[in-house]
Amino acid sequence: MAIYEVVVQILIPIALGLLLRQTNLFGDDESAILRQLVVYVSIPLLVFHSMYTSVLPSLSQAVSIVIALPVLTLIFHTVGTVVSRLVPLDGSRRMALLAVITFGNYGWLGWSAVYTVFGEQGLNQAFFFTLLWWPVFYGFGALIGLRSRSAESISPRTVAIVTALPVGCIAAGITLNVLGVGIPEFVLTSVESVGDTTIPLILISVGMGLKAENIRGLVVPALLVSAIRLGLGPLLGVLTSIVLPVGELGADVVILLSAMPVATVTPVLCDYFEMDRDLISVTIVLSTALSLVTLPIVLSLMGG
Repeated sequence: MAIYEVVVQILIPIALGLLLRQTNLFGDDESAILRQLVVYVSIPLLVFHSMYTSVLPSLSQAVSIVIALPVLTLIFHTVGTVVSRLVPLDGSRRMALLAVITFGNYGWLGWSAVYTVFGEQGLNQAFFFTLLWWPVFYGFGALIGLRSRSAESISPRTVAIVTALPVGCIAAGITLNVLGVGIPEFVLTSVESVGDTTIPLILISVGMGLKAENIRGLVVPALLVSAIRLGLGPLLGVLTSIVLPVGELGADVVILLSAMPVATVTPVLCDYFEMDRDLISVTIVLSTALSLVTLPIVLSLMGG
């Protein structure tokens, strides 16, 4: 598939989501419902179907791909720590800068890009990569929040709840796959049809979330974050894939995911810690928009 076709396939549902937002057909309430539908229904079914029907990687490769996320996050966090100390920002903006550099959009936009480029087998690898997403997100979020003067604790129960469903579906799919347990075709088809709505719904929700206000004075740091996530990111992905034996396809997936923009769930940390929500919003919007330009370059360099 030509690179421009990949970008257009990603861009169309994002544009649709943006149109729904701009025409006020969908607002914050509808956007929240859509996200809940994706998180609690379509993603679990997609993950289960993928694990049940796919050719699973070897145990060593699977473990390496799972470990790749905390390793890559640690590298980004280290880079963000250095940058946040060099940039003249106040406390809340400094913490926000560190957070948006640390976390990438590996699930929402990342899954979509991987599926479009590498198909079902690549998406399978991406699921393993994001297996520890919520523990990593809240763990590093709490580490960043130690700098906050008004920090609230992140409940381990919260982490367990948001992690249990996708991990459980992955475990169930793998177990039934390995044991060769048959599932009636009509049931599997129904699961697949609902799961297949995940990628377009994710991209539509990304478009619906593309809004930013009070951007005066925030464009420069947002451009800096975009340069790190979109420019330096793929190089960090290459480094990670060299250190860990993730296999050829796994390496391609890790590199492409490392080129993703700022994670759209990063504002969740503002509920716990004193972070500048405006800076986070602007960096999400700007990095996502710029990724539509940088992703074709990354794919070209990867030979995609």
